[in-house]
Amino acid sequence: MLCACIGEKTRVAALALLRSLPMEVTFAEIRLDLLDDPSPEPFCAEAADRLVVTCRRPRDGGHFDGSEEERLGFLARARSAGARFIDLEMDADDRMAGDARGVIRSFHDVTGTPPDLDRVATELRRRRGEAWKLAVTARDLSDSMKVLACLERHRGGFACMAMGPAGLITRVLAESRGSFLTFCAARDGAETAPGQVSASEMLHHYRVRHLGRRPSIYGLLGTGIAHSLSPRLHNGWFARRAERCVYLPFDTTDLDDFMAFARTLPLSGWSVTAPFKEAISTKLDRLSRSARLAGCVNTVVCRKGKMVGYNTDVRALVSLIRRARGRSPVLVLGSGSTAKAACRALSAAGYSVMLSARRDRAARQAAADLRIWFVPWGERGSVRASAIVNATSVGHGGRPGAPLPDTALRTGQLVIDFPYGPRETDLVRAARARSCVVVDGKRILLEQARLQRRLFRD
Repeated sequence: MLCACIGEKTRVAALALLRSLPMEVTFAEIRLDLLDDPSPEPFCAEAADRLVVTCRRPRDGGHFDGSEEERLGFLARARSAGARFIDLEMDADDRMAGDARGVIRSFHDVTGTPPDLDRVATELRRRRGEAWKLAVTARDLSDSMKVLACLERHRGGFACMAMGPAGLITRVLAESRGSFLTFCAARDGAETAPGQVSASEMLHHYRVRHLGRRPSIYGLLGTGIAHSLSPRLHNGWFARRAERCVYLPFDTTDLDDFMAFARTLPLSGWSVTAPFKEAISTKLDRLSRSARLAGCVNTVVCRKGKMVGYNTDVRALVSLIRRARGRSPVLVLGSGSTAKAACRALSAAGYSVMLSARRDRAARQAAADLRIWFVPWGERGSVRASAIVNATSVGHGGRPGAPLPDTALRTGQLVIDFPYGPRETDLVRAARARSCVVVDGKRILLEQARLQRRLFRD
């Protein structure tokens, strides 16, 4: 059951938000500690049967600055006014819980995940209450895995989740793993705990009410991936086909932590982006021909306990350049894994390829290894290329800048730009102004994601 957390500052705003919640949201948590007037009675008069009333202390991640006697008094008033639940911390006197009906006993760790999580859960459930809530902070994906395992072992009126970005999966999978409640923000941009997503996101993007008991789990592995459109694309496809699958962002800097998490959960497959496209190759059971050709991996599919790496970036690039009738020579900008993969794929497809990058030494060595032409960075604007492929990070995430001067662009020239963001990159705008044939980053993303989708379904 979804519980939307309302953390507005004024009674008027909080009541308006309470009235606007969709019926798919079973409960609403009113955070009295965030209100300018923490009186619970107006909310109980509005919707007592779906209320969880909370007045959180600072040490538990809250903001109530009155005395403990005052705080407990507000909770007692909420109970007297008919609130379905009040949230009473684990260390509160059991006598405050009365006959336990309508009481959620809770434990919060805003600093990390206790190493003895099961002991904490067991101790929490000994406290008098009708339900129990355990919320910790995930520092990495392994912490989230511990939380999911704890949730599996403690069923019946028990809710367990991890706060923080690494804890997203514990929120999305909570209902499918038998959690009593799944907490989310009542509206976008109004999170009351780190890592919360909105009720709208939970219902319509992640489709938590339709995942079933054991959904197939996919995702995106990378660092700094908040801007990525991949979750939208894949979850949209899953929704249109009513598949019990979900695609999540796995934003991490620790590849080993992710691999342990992926095997334990287990994941059904995932996309790979920077900085792991090359490093992940040694962690897999097998590489496909596309991954070996590219020298890196952007897609992993798990079948019968084996992890197999593929590369749909290079297939998408060659397909798009052929459709655009791109000709040789092709100038590739960049020296990272995507640039080198593009060079390998284009060379194998019969194109004459040149490579240039800001780091001349790295680009010269890469060009020698790949047996293609090297162009010094200072000369890239004077090269007569029929097609240009930008595989640098310039323009990534909407950042300003272009990897070569506008004067280097010519009418009819094919320009392929891997980076994308909320707006057109400076390179794409300049190329359109010069009447170039443009393939932007979103089009590349859509094409390679379509190929990934096919691999995920096979």
